[in-house]
Amino acid sequence: MRLGTALVVLAAASLAACGGGKQEGVVKFRGSTPNTSVQKAKFVREYESFCPNCGAELAFGLNKCSQRKTCEGLLFTWPKELTCGSCKGTGVCTACVNMDQERDAATGQWVCYNCRGKGDLILQGQGKECPNCKGKKVCPICEGTKKCDWCKGAGKVDDAFVKKNMKKGAGDDTEPGEIKKGEAPKTDEKKAEAPKPEDKKPDGEKKEEK
Repeated sequence: MRLGTALVVLAAASLAACGGGKQEGVVKFRGSTPNTSVQKAKFVREYESFCPNCGAELAFGLNKCSQRKTCEGLLFTWPKELTCGSCKGTGVCTACVNMDQERDAATGQWVCYNCRGKGDLILQGQGKECPNCKGKKVCPICEGTKKCDWCKGAGKVDDAFVKKNMKKGAGDDTEPGEIKKGEAPKTDEKKAEAPKPEDKKPDGEKKEEK
């Protein structure tokens, strides 16, 4: 086999191994990782997906971009596994680290920073339920495991998890130009209804008197 032919074969094999040379869709994490129960309820954590060619936002999983002028004929794939955006791949609960939470020697769980694992706070001589852990005594983010609540300590998430946590309104799975299920085809303009002829009475006919 000649050297030139061998190089062509190797190049073809390389392209086949990486999905036929298709580009991979871009996925980005957006949001802030919570440290408290209040932040967990308010903070937004989500993924956004974009065309790898023109950068337009589109639904995760589509292999065609809607920007026909710049991306016509371009097909691409999506990653099956991504680094967890919440813990940045560490697999560790950031609340336990950032809030310097401690581990209970008896239970082995990581306790709430606010009440130090007691479940309540003494205010003006009275015991009140800890507002952070709601009396559970453990970290409200990881439930005492010190594992990231998104990836459960794996440091990575799969494509199904990413799709489930996509930005709301980021798009749907409809291919460009495809009609959604249950949606009627759109027409350019509505046909103007012909005016109804007015009912005219014969000439000379008198109106009925009431």
